[in-house]
Amino acid sequence: SSGINAEWPLRPGFVDNNPVVVPIKVFPPSPKLEFESPVSFGISIPDGLVLTRYVDIKNNGKRAGNFRIDYAGDQPIKIFPCVGTIEPDCSRSIKIEFTSSDLGVWEEIAGVELEGSGYMELRMYGEVRPSSLMLLNISGTSHLQLINFGSTLFECEKFQPAVLFNNGPTSLGFVIILEEGGVGQEIKASEDKALPHSISSCITASPNQGGIGPYEKVVINFCFSPSSTFLQSEWERGKLANKEFVLFMHIVPITTVPSGRMLIDSQYIKQNKLTPLVEIGVTGKAVEIDVTVAPNILHDLGACEVGSITDTTITLTNSNTMPLQFNFSKIAHFTISPSSGKIEAGQDVQIHITFCPSQFGSFSKKVQLDILGIGNYITDTNDDPEPKIIATGKLKVLKQINIQVKGVCTVSNLNKLNKLGDINTGARKQTKFDLYSSIRPSNDRSHSLTVFTKQARYSYVDEDYAYTEEEQDEREEHRDKKEKYRLRLCVDTTA
Repeated sequence: SSGINAEWPLRPGFVDNNPVVVPIKVFPPSPKLEFESPVSFGISIPDGLVLTRYVDIKNNGKRAGNFRIDYAGDQPIKIFPCVGTIEPDCSRSIKIEFTSSDLGVWEEIAGVELEGSGYMELRMYGEVRPSSLMLLNISGTSHLQLINFGSTLFECEKFQPAVLFNNGPTSLGFVIILEEGGVGQEIKASEDKALPHSISSCITASPNQGGIGPYEKVVINFCFSPSSTFLQSEWERGKLANKEFVLFMHIVPITTVPSGRMLIDSQYIKQNKLTPLVEIGVTGKAVEIDVTVAPNILHDLGACEVGSITDTTITLTNSNTMPLQFNFSKIAHFTISPSSGKIEAGQDVQIHITFCPSQFGSFSKKVQLDILGIGNYITDTNDDPEPKIIATGKLKVLKQINIQVKGVCTVSNLNKLNKLGDINTGARKQTKFDLYSSIRPSNDRSHSLTVFTKQARYSYVDEDYAYTEEEQDEREEHRDKKEKYRLRLCVDTTA
């Protein structure tokens, strides 16, 4: 009852009439407190977050026991509860909080007084490493600070891939934001201090947000697309054309601060030494498609007869710094040579337009000239003035130019004999459409001349199936009666 172990004097016993001494010991109930040590907080980043671990103190004794925990170290560690009582065959969780702020490897010891077990030590350790998002080139070998799109034609797109690397032990989210305050900063001096605000819509990144795991890499495709989809007015297009610009994009890490809000504020990041954002410069030039047609007038090819031709020559000049392709539409009575091809940068091509009518009349046509270029470019990220193209997409129409042509097809009386046939014999000249017909005319009483020799064309008559002379006369007489009857009806109706 005094709580102290006791031992009674030996009393003899008898076994088979032989005395035996049996010792008797008494142990009063006492607490037996135990816990597991050490406690690891692992690897964290200095983001100001609170990491939590739990330690269970178990009482394996037969009486309630008290405990007390004392910590006097320099790390931002909180332990609670620091004192308490644990009932027999029960346990209690001790919450340990560590605020991840200062970089380095740390190890701390807290003293623990356990009733029934004496003084013990609770060891805690961890490591705080810097975490940062890094933008690398596509091969992942060097840091990327500038994306140079070089010269890009209107209505084209240029892509430059880069690698976003999470150099840290924890997962992060990211958002790519265009720095609106510096939009349109021109490299070359100009009276305009800023480019149109729509230029910010021409530069995109995909994906522009997402999550990235510890030490994971994600490919980001930056795109420059100076197209009419984003530049709604001619004023915006004119302000942007042939001018270099510099923009800044921020890759902002997203994490959770103690208040529970999402962190995308760069000032808060700097003040609290959190994961810094990545700033990337973007530069390039939107180039207007400069292809000219000379002379750019109405091309009157004059008058000519069927079978004759007249022609004229125009010049296509490519004043751009990259090659382009062209294609002319097909129109009747006019031929264009070459109708398609490639114009190298700074070169010109002679185009021949020929008027070759196949029927009488006056013809005024509009020839459509399509200027073609590569719609999509994938370039390598480097510091060269003009990035190296590593892949291209399909051709697309970048610009359309209309060329007006005119011609008149006439016939002279002197040429009727050669063009239409022989007046004396009544023979008709064979046309190109007769070449695919039968070897004889449908009417064996009509005659035609060959194309080149102007000789009477051979006419084959199959006597088993052809009309006789009497049957042919009867058919013509019947046709004449029908025609006269039709004309008489027309006269009566008019009267």
